Amino acid sequence: AQRLQQLSPGIVRAARARAADLPSLDAIAELQRLKVTHVFVHADRFRSLYGDRALSTVDTIGELQLIADEDGIRLYRLK
Repeated sequence: AQRLQQLSPGIVRAARARAADLPSLDAIAELQRLKVTHVFVHADRFRSLYGDRALSTVDTIGELQLIADEDGIRLYRLK
């Protein structure tokens, strides 16, 4: 939380915009460029927006390591 508070609002908006393109590899590359280290995915919301296939694909991306999954909220470490 401390690090997130130090980021400029523009960087946070850019990271959110790029994350919306998950599970594309372009989105992953842009998040890495922005030095994002972790990504939260709210599974139910993600599924409703992008479908089951997209949600399943997130788990196959080698650059994302699932760290926690609680109540449908998944935390991934971005390698």
